[in-house]
Amino acid sequence: MPIRRAYAAGETVSFLATTNYTAFINRAEIRIYRAEDPTDCIAALPVGLTGVADWTMPSGGSGEYTYTLRVYDDADRFDETIPLSLVRSDGELFAHEIDAIAPGMAEDRTAFRNIPLHGGAVTVHGKNVPAGYGITVFDEPIPVDHDGAFVVQRILPPGDHVVDIAVNGPMKAGGLYFSRDVNIRPASGSMLPWRKRRLASSPAMSASRMFATVSSTRSTRRDGSLST
Repeated sequence: MPIRRAYAAGETVSFLATTNYTAFINRAEIRIYRAEDPTDCIAALPVGLTGVADWTMPSGGSGEYTYTLRVYDDADRFDETIPLSLVRSDGELFAHEIDAIAPGMAEDRTAFRNIPLHGGAVTVHGKNVPAGYGITVFDEPIPVDHDGAFVVQRILPPGDHVVDIAVNGPMKAGGLYFSRDVNIRPASGSMLPWRKRRLASSPAMSASRMFATVSSTRSTRRDGSLST
């Protein structure tokens, strides 16, 4: 996905929302403001968690805007990112020559934190994913970099959780599937020690020595991240 801040009038602007604490979020929206009046929200676009929302660049007005990602919990408390800029341009526009693999996913742009987080941070990472294969973790597609590596983290509430990892590709069997159980103790207790597990690979994958590791650590509110 190309990273841009300038768009022509009538062009579609796509916003990618990312967060690592989806289990605590009830709904999310992209909020757009005129740059000259940061208190007046001119559009609130519903967006799925780790999803995309589209908006059309207007032809009128000053042509300068800011936008944020705001997420709400069940009690309507919200977290929000810092405002980033958008501009309308009448000149020739260029995107990055190489699309970003995971724009914003490694960043935390949270400006306001009101949603209480408790539980543990579960991290899944792996490498040597063969070309042409995709990774799905927590029921979400996870970007794989040019070296065949990936990493994803989610903060989960206390309790028992199943971490599912799927490797999707051109195999006749339709791919590989791994599942690992993770237990996160309540906040009054201590987190279980790190639980690192190497995932088994089938003979079809062993030539590339692909592996993934699941680990968990205690989490606090500051571990939560938002980006768009």
